[in-house]
Amino acid sequence: MAENSDFDKRAEEGSILFNQLLQSAIEKAGLTQVQKDQWNDLENRFGNLEISEFPKERPKPYQDEDFSKLDKLTKSDYIWLPQPKSKYTFYHPKLEKDGIPVAKQNKYYNQNWFDAHSSLQQEGLTMLTIKEFIDFLNTLKTDAHDLSGNKIPESERLEIYNEITQKKNPWRAEWLDSDFKVVNGILHINSNHRKTNGNLIPQVSEPLEDCVMQDCWVDLNLSNKQGLPTQKTRRQETYFWYPKRNNNSVARFFADTYGAVLSCYWNPSYIDAALAVRPSAKNF
Repeated sequence: MAENSDFDKRAEEGSILFNQLLQSAIEKAGLTQVQKDQWNDLENRFGNLEISEFPKERPKPYQDEDFSKLDKLTKSDYIWLPQPKSKYTFYHPKLEKDGIPVAKQNKYYNQNWFDAHSSLQQEGLTMLTIKEFIDFLNTLKTDAHDLSGNKIPESERLEIYNEITQKKNPWRAEWLDSDFKVVNGILHINSNHRKTNGNLIPQVSEPLEDCVMQDCWVDLNLSNKQGLPTQKTRRQETYFWYPKRNNNSVARFFADTYGAVLSCYWNPSYIDAALAVRPSAKNF
């Protein structure tokens, strides 16, 4: 009797755990690593359990059809940039992270800010915002994967990082998708621009959050949600040109023998043979 009672108790525990796991699988439509471990534990205690009929991947609105939009990209040429989930991000089924792809190399040299946007949009590509660009630099310094989900060797990602930021010749620069306009007396930052009926229209326009409002050395890791620095620093790694209220300023990042500069005060019509743009893709 004691043996039967112990078996009943184990069976009841297994039934409860099985139902919890099943409900979780139904709700999440996939098995996390923790859930897989629970399945293995059940199999060890009560025999093999058939799980092939349950979905293997977590469904996400627009997950399959939208990630397939990136099939046109050469996956080894792009780095996956994890980002908070938004209507502009994609879900990477292998890395199980929301984000956007960012090109390893710049493109469209010798084009002004407006023309660079047009060239990108013709290919279904976009320009990085200041915040996305800062996140990209941090990803290069820590850990990175390509669009296929393969880990990028440290030597390669640091080479890309140094090419962008290192104090050296020649001068290198890239446009960023942020411009600054005064709206009702308040300085706004505009981003996620798309060309519509010949006009470049920002999909996001919001008041500029508190940030450093003078030209000075800054720490890019101390920034607001829009990517602009919030504190000055004595470390002379990155100089900051703060956004002006002239309604004709856009952002770019450049580096030369004097150091790296995040400029939020640059003429969008400027053209230079060394000034380009780093393509990305968003879920427009």
